[in-house]
Formats: sequence, structure tokens, C-alpha cells
Amino acid sequence: MPNSLHSSRPAVNPAPSRRRFLLNALGLGAAGLVVGGGAAWTKNQMEAGAEAAAHAQALQTQLTETANAKAALGLSVTDLQTQLAILQTRLDVVLTHNAELATSLSAAQQATTFLQTQLDARQAELDAANTRLVQSSELINLYALLDGVNLDAAVEAGLAAVSGGLIGSLALAPTVRDGLTQAAAALADFEAWLPDVETVVAWVGEQVVKIKAGLMAIELAAQRFVTDLVTGLEAVFGGLIKFILDHLPFGFGDDVNRALTVTHALLMTLPDVADGLNAQVLGKIAPRVTAGAHHWKNTLVAPVRDQALSPANELLTRLDETNTAFVASLQTPAQTALARRAELRQQIAAYREAHNL
Repeated sequence: MPNSLHSSRPAVNPAPSRRRFLLNALGLGAAGLVVGGGAAWTKNQMEAGAEAAAHAQALQTQLTETANAKAALGLSVTDLQTQLAILQTRLDVVLTHNAELATSLSAAQQATTFLQTQLDARQAELDAANTRLVQSSELINLYALLDGVNLDAAVEAGLAAVSGGLIGSLALAPTVRDGLTQAAAALADFEAWLPDVETVVAWVGEQVVKIKAGLMAIELAAQRFVTDLVTGLEAVFGGLIKFILDHLPFGFGDDVNRALTVTHALLMTLPDVADGLNAQVLGKIAPRVTAGAHHWKNTLVAPVRDQALSPANELLTRLDETNTAFVASLQTPAQTALARRAELRQQIAAYREAHNL
């Protein structure tokens, strides 16, 4: 601390002044021995001695002040040492805190590094979440476009159309079922009537055979009275009429002639009737009522019963089952889902309006 004090004031060294004073004294001694010019030199030296004395006086004053300052500084040094001890103690505390802070700083730096790592991870997650958010927004827009297709209206219209068709069909079902019942009964009656038809056809066939046999017998019987060699029922019977008329007594010819003429006309129609019955009736009906591939049981009764009436009854049953399944499995669930979708649309619209989305 004294060094510090001296460093704060200008330094005065008394040694050079003393040396100068001795030199001056020696110079004065030499001046007595030297002749010429010594007086002037002595004067100069005296003046320099006076100046040195003034400097010495000033130096003495400075030394006194310095001694006083040193005494004061001695007291200040004690206080300073006390303050220095206090400051040293505080410095030690500060250094301890500094070490603790350094440790805390190291831990904080480690925590900062860890937090930075976590922050980077969270930032990556945030970027991924933003990407997912953009993708979700695009997906929501696609769902909005999908919802804009208005599938609900198409489903409702389809359900209404199918439901109306089923209801209309089911309304006709009792009439159709009654008709099928009546048709089945009529078909059963027709099938039961077929043996009678077969009997009638057989009887007609027998009658045709009898007619043809009778006509042949008439032709053979008339041939005995005809002298000409003619054939055929018409020619032979005509010759028979002529023979009868030629041998009748007078007065009976006109009446007999009319009777024979009518008989002749009847006989001439019988072959055509027989042939017509055989071709137009027996030829067409007989295959349908006699056993064989063309029997009405095979060509009419069985197809109508097996391919029309039975499938129609099955169709009506399936129609009832279809309507029940349609109502239970499609119509009711679809209507419930459509109603729920309408409620959700209203909630979505209200949410968007409330949040300005």
C-alpha cells in the first residue's frame, strides 16, 4: 500500500541535490585557487545552491507530508486489511457459489441439451402431426366430396321404389294366390275329365268304323241290283235308285224318288263325315288322350302344374319372405341410418358455423 501511495504522487530523489551541493562546495574551493573567471562561476554556483536549498526545503516539506500520509496510510492499511479479509471471505463465498453455479450451469447445460433433444423430437412430432393434419384435412375434404354425392337421396328413392313395388306385388298376391288355387282346381278337374274324353274318343272311333262298315255293306247290297259294272257308293246307289224307280208301279215314282234322293244325299255325306271325324277329331284328339308322349298329362297338365302353378306358389311365398327380409334387414336399418346421418350433418353444419370452419 505505501508503494501505491508513492505511485500516486511525483517522486523526489534527494541524492542528486546533495551531490550537486558537494560539487558546488568543491567548486568553491577550487575557485579560490583559480584565477580569472572564478567569481562568475561562483556566483552561478551560489545561485544554483540557493535553488537547491529551495528544492531541499520543498523536498523536506514533501517528506513531512509523506510521513503524515504514511502514518495515515498505516491506519488505512489496517482497515484495508480488515476489509480485504472480509472481501476474501466474501470472495471465497462467491467462489463457492461460483463453483456451485458452475456445477448448476453444467447440469443446466446438460438439461438444456436434453431439452433441446426433446424439443427436436417434439418438433419432429409436431411436423409429423402437421403433416397428418394436412392429410386429415384433405381426407375430410374427400369425405365432404363423398357426402356431396347425395347417396342418401338415391338410397331413399331406391328404398321407396322397391318398397312400393313390393307393396304393390303383395297387394296382388291374394288375388294371384286365389287364381292359382282356382287354376289348380281347374287343372285337377281337367285331368280327372281326361279319361272321359278318352272314352268319348274311343266311342267316336267305333262309330266311324261302324259308319264305314255300314256304307260298305250298303254298297255291296246295292251292287246286286245294278247290272252295270260300276264301283263307288255314289254310282252303285244311284244305279240302285234307277233300278227301283224303273220297277215301281205307276203313281209311286215321285214320292219314292224324293225319298230316295234324300237318302242318297244322306248316304253321300256319311263318307265325308266319317273321314272328317277320323282326320279332324280322332287324328288330333286321340294322341292327346291316349297314353304316349303327346298325352295332355305330359304336354299340358304336368308342365302347367310343375312349371307354372307350383313355381308361382313358391314365388308368392318367396315374395312374402323377401318383403319381410327387406323390411327387417334393409329398409328399417337403412332408414334409421339415414335419419342418423341427417342428424350428424346438422351437427357438423352447426359445429362449422360455430367455429367458422
